[in-house]
Amino acid sequence: MLIQLRLPKKPYNMKKFILFTLLFAGIWGCCGDVKDNWNIDSMNILVFSQDDVAPSNNMLTADSIQLLIGLNASFVSNDAFNFENPFMATAYATSCESDGHLGMDDKISAITVTSNKDFGSIAAGESLNDLISFNRTETMMDWATDIRNKSFEFNQETIFVIGQKPFDTEERTFIVTMEFVSGRTVSGETASFVWN
Repeated sequence: MLIQLRLPKKPYNMKKFILFTLLFAGIWGCCGDVKDNWNIDSMNILVFSQDDVAPSNNMLTADSIQLLIGLNASFVSNDAFNFENPFMATAYATSCESDGHLGMDDKISAITVTSNKDFGSIAAGESLNDLISFNRTETMMDWATDIRNKSFEFNQETIFVIGQKPFDTEERTFIVTMEFVSGRTVSGETASFVWN
């Protein structure tokens, strides 16, 4: 089948044709390759007191501590052929979506906080989740549920609070492990410090 493009004969119609063609071509590719979803790839964990003081000489004196968890993500697209309908994009020609705007692709199924040393009666490597309070929701899993369908730009970091000191003053680290629906895990660990 041969398709022929008929150009308008009148100059007035030619201007409309050129304007429409330029507008259509600009809208088609205005946003580039936007990736709809995001996944957590790694995390960085910093320790602070409740007064936002960092450890000094590997020592931190505080009644409770904050684990500031910074998430590092990659962006993915679930569409094999990802493009927007050029006719629908007209309204969005000046406001393209950011990467990860539809939320997580591989959802969190479990979060566990542990220590590499005994924490009172809790053995090293066992869950400290019962000692954790949270800055935005009731529990860590409430937070994980809350961020599932939100853009990554609003979920780059969070804070877990440990409000109970260990009985001893051994140098220790805290480890946060996230498990995902796909079966993969991502862990992060604090620097070693003594909590006085």
